Amino acid sequence: YYSQFGPSNNPASSGGIKSILNNIYSEVSTETGIVGSVIFVSFCAYITLLYRKGLRALPQKIMLAGIFGVFVAWLAYPTFSILFQWVFFALAVRLFLETQDTI
Repeated sequence: YYSQFGPSNNPASSGGIKSILNNIYSEVSTETGIVGSVIFVSFCAYITLLYRKGLRALPQKIMLAGIFGVFVAWLAYPTFSILFQWVFFALAVRLFLETQDTI
């Protein structure tokens, strides 16, 4: 819980439901601090920088649009533990790295 009171002790509590932020960037910064935020921003920057090094064919443009779509969606997304997002990032990285091998 993000408070020190349990559901039975805090009258303003919502009955045991854990309140979370609806912004992943705020969630990462509050839960992991400066070090975690730097690592998270570095990961996001690495993903986008891969595009600049690779080919700019249609599949890469579609993946880049999807990546930016996820980054925007995270502004109003409750949590980033849903696995399909990480699978998408893995596919994007693989696609970008494959194009680097052919250059």
